[in-house]
Amino acid sequence: EDDEEEMYHGPFTGKGPKRKDVLLALTKGYLLKDDEHSSEIKQLLMSPSEEAGDLTLCTSTAGKWISPNFMYLLVNVVVYKWNMRSEQEKFQATKCLRFILQYLPPADSPQYMPQITAAINNVMSLPIVANEGRMKQLSRLRFVAVMGLFDFIKIVASHDSSQVGENLTLIVVTLFPLFDDNVSTSNEAVMSRKKVAEMLEWLANREDILPYFREVPFLPYAEDLREIRNILLQKGINIDDVRLLSQHTGSHDGVDDATKLQSRFYARMNMLLHLVTSHENKNVRRVVIQHMTNLIKANRDLFQGLVVNEELASMHFLTVVHDHSSGKERQSKEVPAELSDSKVTGGLITKLLARLLARCVDETDQSIRNELAKLLGEIGAIDPNRLGREINSSQFFSSAAGNYHSDEWRLANPPWQTKVTEYQLRLVTKHFVSGLKSAPSTLDQHKLSFGIQELLKILHKEMGGVDEREMAPLLKEKLDEAEVSNIVEPFWSTNYMQADTTALKPPPFFKKSSSYFAWLSQFSKYMLTRSHSNRNSVWKDLFYACRSAIRSQAGIDVAEFVFPLLVLDGVCFGDKHEEDAITSELLDALSFEDDKSAMELRQREKAANLVFTLLDVLKHWLEQETERIHKPSKGKSKRVYRPTSPTGGNSWPMESSIKKIERLLARIPFSSCAVAASKVGMHARALQYLEMDGRSKVTSPGGANLTDQSKDVSKFLKSQFLDGIDLQLTQNMLGQLSDFDTMIFVAQKSHKSDMTRILAEDAAEREMYEDWEGSFQAYERLLDSRLSNEDEGGNIPAQKGLLRSLLKLGRLDSVLNQAYGMSTQGLSETTDICNELLPSAVEAAWRLGKWSVLDKLVNESSGETAFDADARYQLEFGRTLRNLHSGSTADVVTSLTAARDSVMSSLSGAARVSYTQSYPCLVQLHALREVEEFSLSLETGEKRDQSLDHVVSSSEWRDRLSITIPDATGSNAIINSRLAISRLMDDPSIEGGMWLDVGKLSRKGRLYQVAEHSLAQADVSLSKCLMKEMKSSTTVSALTSESMGKLKLQFAKLKHSIGESTTALKIIEDEIPTKIFQMNDSELQSFFASGTSESEEVIGRRILQATEWIVCGGLRGAAEIKNRYQTVLKLVPSWERAHFHFAKYLDSRLSEVGPPQGAENNIGSTIASNKLRHEYLIDSITHYGVALTLGEKHVYQALPRMLAMWLEFTSQTCSASDPEVYESQDQMNKIINSFASKIPEHVFYTALPQLISCVVHENEETSKNVALILRNVLARYPGQAMWSCGWLRFSKNDMKKKAGDEIFASAIKKLRRTPNGKIMEGVLSTSKSIFTFFINLAEFSPKKEQNSVKMKVPAFGTKLTNFVPPIQAALTVSPGVLQ
Repeated sequence: EDDEEEMYHGPFTGKGPKRKDVLLALTKGYLLKDDEHSSEIKQLLMSPSEEAGDLTLCTSTAGKWISPNFMYLLVNVVVYKWNMRSEQEKFQATKCLRFILQYLPPADSPQYMPQITAAINNVMSLPIVANEGRMKQLSRLRFVAVMGLFDFIKIVASHDSSQVGENLTLIVVTLFPLFDDNVSTSNEAVMSRKKVAEMLEWLANREDILPYFREVPFLPYAEDLREIRNILLQKGINIDDVRLLSQHTGSHDGVDDATKLQSRFYARMNMLLHLVTSHENKNVRRVVIQHMTNLIKANRDLFQGLVVNEELASMHFLTVVHDHSSGKERQSKEVPAELSDSKVTGGLITKLLARLLARCVDETDQSIRNELAKLLGEIGAIDPNRLGREINSSQFFSSAAGNYHSDEWRLANPPWQTKVTEYQLRLVTKHFVSGLKSAPSTLDQHKLSFGIQELLKILHKEMGGVDEREMAPLLKEKLDEAEVSNIVEPFWSTNYMQADTTALKPPPFFKKSSSYFAWLSQFSKYMLTRSHSNRNSVWKDLFYACRSAIRSQAGIDVAEFVFPLLVLDGVCFGDKHEEDAITSELLDALSFEDDKSAMELRQREKAANLVFTLLDVLKHWLEQETERIHKPSKGKSKRVYRPTSPTGGNSWPMESSIKKIERLLARIPFSSCAVAASKVGMHARALQYLEMDGRSKVTSPGGANLTDQSKDVSKFLKSQFLDGIDLQLTQNMLGQLSDFDTMIFVAQKSHKSDMTRILAEDAAEREMYEDWEGSFQAYERLLDSRLSNEDEGGNIPAQKGLLRSLLKLGRLDSVLNQAYGMSTQGLSETTDICNELLPSAVEAAWRLGKWSVLDKLVNESSGETAFDADARYQLEFGRTLRNLHSGSTADVVTSLTAARDSVMSSLSGAARVSYTQSYPCLVQLHALREVEEFSLSLETGEKRDQSLDHVVSSSEWRDRLSITIPDATGSNAIINSRLAISRLMDDPSIEGGMWLDVGKLSRKGRLYQVAEHSLAQADVSLSKCLMKEMKSSTTVSALTSESMGKLKLQFAKLKHSIGESTTALKIIEDEIPTKIFQMNDSELQSFFASGTSESEEVIGRRILQATEWIVCGGLRGAAEIKNRYQTVLKLVPSWERAHFHFAKYLDSRLSEVGPPQGAENNIGSTIASNKLRHEYLIDSITHYGVALTLGEKHVYQALPRMLAMWLEFTSQTCSASDPEVYESQDQMNKIINSFASKIPEHVFYTALPQLISCVVHENEETSKNVALILRNVLARYPGQAMWSCGWLRFSKNDMKKKAGDEIFASAIKKLRRTPNGKIMEGVLSTSKSIFTFFINLAEFSPKKEQNSVKMKVPAFGTKLTNFVPPIQAALTVSPGVLQ
């Protein structure tokens, strides 16, 4: 019905539509047909005085008519019924648009930017066709659209170039489809791309528009855009400053400093995040999400670095500078205001995940939701413990453009305390403007434009406007303050009209609506129409002005904002019939029991959330006003309360509104709200409503009394409220929120005598705690024939729980057998698995690699709409692997999309609670992304085995798995999918390696049964691989041999963990050649060169593990143990762990070598008097130091101990009778001096306090070495180390003060030799002045009763923004933080 409405009538056309006359006049012109009569028609359109060319087209006779009627022409000639037109008609309409732009005055052009870009976007959104003739026609259409856009941009730029700059990103992204069609080689397609390049080059060469290119996220990699890239690069704008997947070349090759590349990647991700979450145009969001996915894929190493450093806040500090000129604080970093939202704290990864999850809740476009799923899959399932902050529902603010925290504003402004003009202004400046920018079609734009026009008229009158031709000064001022005057003001002079041609439909609406938008628009239209006809309604003009916007997809934000006001207006001023209709409609939206609604779950979730928001708003207004009534003013307790309402004829009555709100809330049961919240995945909200339901029963007359006097239970749980609410739902919600203790208490409290319920709760409890063996046994007892309830279908939940437990335990064959057996109980004539058990059977089939069984199962599934989201995911994931196995690439894409859609349905609900609740969904998306990546690798034409080696076993995939939560059960969806792929490709070596990793994790997690099962699976796979290689050749590959060696080592470690130490040692020792301990270096080299089946590393690891067990058990002598360690170091000289454990063993020997009698308490003299102890000491320090040069795994154990031994030993006084002490001290200082340059500075940074405390030492050489180390650290990390070292320069000890000055001077001297050391040199030079200022500030004593003081901050030689804030997070060491 909207398409039939005449939305616009020009002032020169009268009151009636003149579309036919306009079309007739324009059709006869040369704009549609370039024939021989075109010059004659042009002459008719122009006055005789204009033929000489003295005047421009916009001042011609035709221009004077077209200019004021431009909007009318744009609507009725260009975009009217666009989707119903033929390709030829679309071409003519677009050509017409380009022609009439010539008559548009530049001063009027900026106001049409949204409409023109939407019209061009309509052309660019047309799908690619296979037919050559139709594709040529589409290319012609696109070419004309590009030409028209270029003409329009020139017109706008000639008047106000900032309008072009502010919309540059939208313009560029709108044209991206031209470069997706690189296969099209028609002249029109080539010319279109060249014209786009010409337009971008023209824009880049304008100095007033050039800065806006910094906000363009990226450009497609195409030969036509090479020149614009070069132009931007010459002008200092590098769009390709990070590696892009879509590019073959880029400027990143010249970046030597990895930190710069990381910083650029960080900045680019930050900008893209802003566009993804806040840009109004959905096409921009979709393209940016796709680019972000490709960007992370191409820069997985950089993204991993961001994840590793996420807990650190040093990259996220913001210096606040007070602007004296404006009296406001401004941010020193050039970051959009939207990026500095206080609700989302933490680093970039935390913000990224919080905003993407919020986008999952808000996003309605299915294609964008699919792209979001791909992006989240590429990001991966990041362990929540790695994030900078916990992400919960309080951080999931709506990032849809136009929200602007209107929810908070609405809560603080109930209608009886707020003037109607404030709501009208907020609607215009926030919601209507945002909707206008995001409108997907021109018709949507006109619906919103009509609303703006009507509200401006109302505001003009309310704000004292007199002259109808000129806007009220106060209104213009308000629009300027909101920075929307350039968008809104043009609609002051428009003449939109709306003719309602359809009758008002009566309720109910929800049961008949197929979508959330249809329900909201129809319901809102009903309420505002009733309000308009009700003379008692005080805000009816505001509502009626929104009548067109609420029926637009782009105006859904308007409808949601005014919805609480519409409901309150209906119940306050309407009759009982209207109140009942509104209440019934709200209850229908919350009813899931006898569900007859045509909406899908995703749409129902939005409807339920709208009702919850309504209830929250009304309840907040009620409580706020009730508190104000009963809370007297301070110091005036006897003052009579008078309601605070705005003055004027349109004021809202407060007292009646409060009563109506109370009555409406009483008619919406908490139990219905709880059930609705649980159905749409809002678990926390469901539990909240259940508690409110219980409390309402307790506080009501005749309510429950307290019966349980246990001090360990809250007062709420002591009451008898449990008898009046849904206990099963309460326990389910508690379980979903991981509140197991409360869940158990509720279970014990609710049914102490029902054995079936007790067993069910026991099984659920064990399942929640991941005790899968216990849950399996509990479900088996629950399925006992004496307790089962087959007639009522009561066994299904227990059967599903049993299969879940078996899947987690890895007993996959049992899952299939049980599923078939349970499905055929009492139904011997069927061999199919019932729908309820089918998802578990499908998962077991693909994990076992039984492809024929899987094919049968996925073909059996029917009526999948009845499955929940997780079940649909399992079925679609099974189909994906089946399609991969059969080689059906197109079907793989379809099933992947369906699987992602299922996950997103669950994620939308989980994201409302927390990141932790969303994590299982992210694991599934992670697995789907890897399956997709593997399927794409098969399309490149490479051999499957090669694809598998380069994808599944790649370091990228290993790194992606490392950032997830370590899963010791082996049931991780990511690992399972990788195992399935390896089985799919019949590659037992990779499968065996994965099982080996799972077994290792399980052993470390003390899940010894799972570890034993996983290692047995690894043994089977590797044995199969071994047999396969033995058949093809007589030798075994090094990879298989190494894997078999690792498997034996893991088996031995498992035996040792369960207490079988002798067996474990025997397993390892039997695999070690005994003669290897007597070989020297050359003999060892010859031994391994002779063709031994195992590498030096495998044997070395085996010897080291056996030696550690021998040392713990005291089974061998010191000489033999030392020989074993030395053998390991001969085999693997660069192994950090070997050096560390050898040093640790030598360190332990120091205490075993007995000190001379009488010197037990003097460690220094004890060491100095024993030559053997000197040897142990020096060797221990040497191997600790070598370990630190090789790696950082043992830095917090090795470095403090090495420094303590060195500093303590060299502090001893040397006697003339014992020259060996002096020689040993000298030798030790030489060793430390060499380590000062070999051990990385950030390793020494961890021990700064220990080093600084000994900067003045008894041994002069030791003092020099300490100063050398401090100098190196200070020069490498001046911003961080200066805060620890700076106090030396202010020490009361003159020697320490002198040492501090020398350390800073030498560090400054060293910085001068570095390329970028000038700034840091200034930091160190200025630090002494800053320390002095801080000391003076700390010592300052203000006068009595003075609570503030003004102090002039001196001018320092270096900007304060160059300093790192001296807080723990900024000064904490972690990989990459000090870069």
